[in-house]
Order: sequence, then structure tokens, then C-alpha cells
Amino acid sequence: IDDNVTNVAILEGMLSRAGLRAVYPATDPRDALACFDEINPDLVLLDLHMPQIDGYSVLREISERAAGAYLPVMVITADARPEASERALASGARDFLTKPFDGTEVILRARNLLETRYLHLTLRQHNIELRAELGAYREGKRAEEQAREQGRERIERVIHERDIQMVYQPVVDLASGALVGVEALARFAVEPVRGPADWFAEAERLGLGVEL
Repeated sequence: IDDNVTNVAILEGMLSRAGLRAVYPATDPRDALACFDEINPDLVLLDLHMPQIDGYSVLREISERAAGAYLPVMVITADARPEASERALASGARDFLTKPFDGTEVILRARNLLETRYLHLTLRQHNIELRAELGAYREGKRAEEQAREQGRERIERVIHERDIQMVYQPVVDLASGALVGVEALARFAVEPVRGPADWFAEAERLGLGVEL
């Protein structure tokens, strides 16, 4: 963003030749801000002194739109005064160059800022994924604890209300017909409908095996 058409053309050519394909030149900062959200830039090169809106105002607007995200702005200006760089950096600029600029230096600094932007976005996405994983883990633990509590209530209710029916099945010696023993079988007449092995296994997991 620079009101000088020549500067804009030179920078656009340099950046394009350096492999930065999506370069959007603007000589009026109002036009740049109007399509800012649509472009969603990764780096802004900005002049300070422009007749429509000065660069400091553009910096403030960019900072507000970035909403805390890292969006680097490199100021390229003919204003070499210390107060200009101090004010620009205080307003949110990440780098400051004075005209006439060295092309190689501009490209190197631009690449550094873009790399930092990429690392920031990668870290931000990683943090989002970590928060999602942590949320899923906590939700799973809550569901697990809830299921455990429901299981304890279920087993304790069976114990207290004695909802177990015992069935005795005789064991007979087929040769003599003599009763040699009985098989004692537990039957649970409560929900959920399942075999006694499952009831005793759940009770054991919940520390109520002996009680049941």
C-alpha cells in the first residue's frame, strides 16, 4: 500500500519474482481496507505518508481487524526520523525500512515475517486441536465417571434390595441315579437383562464384588 505508483510497481515486481504469487498492490489505502477481509493477507507492506489516510491510521485499523492474531506489517517509508519508526512500531508494525530500499533486504525481511506468520498460524492451529482433544478427553472422563456412578448405584440397589434369585440345579450320578451335589445359579430379575457373569464382573470392577 503506497500512493506512489512507481514504488508499488517496483515492489510488486520484486515480490512476484521472488515467488510470492498472490501480491495485491494498492495506491489508495481505502481500497486496500475495503477488500482486506476478502484478501485475508499474510503480510502488509505499508507506506506512512499518504494523502487519503496516513499509514498510522491504517496500522490501527489492521490491528483491530487482526483481533489479536499475528498479522505482520512492514513499513516502507521515506520518513527516516526516529520518532516515525517509534510511532510505527508502537502502532503495531513488525518491521521498518526507509526509502530508497534495497530489494534483497526487502525480500529477506518479507520472508522472515511470512515464516513467523506461518509458525504462528501452525502453533495456533495446534493449540486449537489440543483444546479440542482435551475437551474430548474431559468429556470422555465425565461420561466414564457417570457410567461408573450409575453402575455403582445399580449394583448397590441389587445388594440392598436383594434382587437376586438363587436356583439350585441337581447334579446326579447317571450310573446310580444318586444326587451328588447341586449347582447354585444366580438370577437377576432387574434391568439390564444380562447374564450373572456380567453382573459379577461389573461389581468386581467397581469394588463391590465381595458385597454382591
